[in-house]
Amino acid sequence: MTGLPPIVCISDVDWDYQWQRNQALMSSFASRGTPVLFIENLGGRSPGIKDMNRIAKRALNVTKQIFRNRKVAGNLTILSPVVLPFQTRWARGINSIFFKPILLRHIRKWLGYAPSDLIVWTFSPSPSGIELARSLKPVLWIYDPPFVLKTHSHVPAELLEYEQELLSDVDIVLAAAKATYCYYKDINPNTFLIPHGVDFDLFSSSLGPEPADLVKHGKPRLCFFGTLGWWLDYDLLKRFALEHPRWTVILIGPAKVDLSNLIIIPNVVLLGAKRHNELPRYLHAMDVFCIPYKVDRFTDGVLPAKTYEALATGKPVVCTPIAEMRSLQNVVLVAERDEFSIAVKTALKNDSEAFRSRRVEVAYQNSWGSRVDSLYTLIHHHLELRMNVGN
Repeated sequence: MTGLPPIVCISDVDWDYQWQRNQALMSSFASRGTPVLFIENLGGRSPGIKDMNRIAKRALNVTKQIFRNRKVAGNLTILSPVVLPFQTRWARGINSIFFKPILLRHIRKWLGYAPSDLIVWTFSPSPSGIELARSLKPVLWIYDPPFVLKTHSHVPAELLEYEQELLSDVDIVLAAAKATYCYYKDINPNTFLIPHGVDFDLFSSSLGPEPADLVKHGKPRLCFFGTLGWWLDYDLLKRFALEHPRWTVILIGPAKVDLSNLIIIPNVVLLGAKRHNELPRYLHAMDVFCIPYKVDRFTDGVLPAKTYEALATGKPVVCTPIAEMRSLQNVVLVAERDEFSIAVKTALKNDSEAFRSRRVEVAYQNSWGSRVDSLYTLIHHHLELRMNVGN
């Protein structure tokens, strides 16, 4: 299949933030020969105290590179833009007058020619991102929302207004979950379901012995890995830990909420965030994975990105009954709150080589490689339609 035009990715996270769909897709396209410029988070809201560390790191990046592009590998380039991180009208005006032209100059420098025949891939409806995308006049504009924004209690109301504006402009909308697909399809008919995937080769291999900070924690081990946010049912984990002191409950990932009432329990261990390429060593040392999401309108529209990563290890996975997991009940044990503890113990007791092979096979079928194959077909189809209309 022939290549694609260069991709300018307007991300809602920085490259060095926890690895997720943004980095996985863009690195996959770059590895196949498509030039990718990954523009780090332009901001969708005014920052708070908790954002100061990220802003300081961004400032340091910019100081180091004097706004030069930062090469990651081959065709992938990271750009840490200088913009005011506030979403007031005056801040957006300053960004548009002073900082947007600088961004455009660096994009031209990256391309080696004036912006034309670009694909813009937007992960957030930030006003700065929308203005930049329009300035680039892309041949194709893709919006890839992480979930249905209006179901997320922490999304500012003004961002929902910008999203409606964005949805009327973009050529393609991508959805990672069925509920997200149904919502956006009603607004933009060019909406397509492209779920999260897995770097199968990475996660199906343990890549070495148990990490040193894990060895001292006993088995069996129940593990959750990913962002420790408000959408997790910590009471469920606390109850399991208290009722099963022989088990060790391992939490891997950045904590975005106060976990002091949980980590005081002796058999609960918080290991913090780990690098993406370090994760397999930790995951292969676990006995059972859990995805203890609260069940509500937000989580019913989410396919946890960690699902196929856990399945790639072959280990059992237990999940609360969020909507997206119902189609995976042949490889994931879905349990109500009052059945969660029994489900975890049953998953370990009844595990077998046949079950492990089935989980690994499902992960293999849902690799990022297969997702990018589908995206190549989809994008080429829309580019051909554009050419036919132009002719």
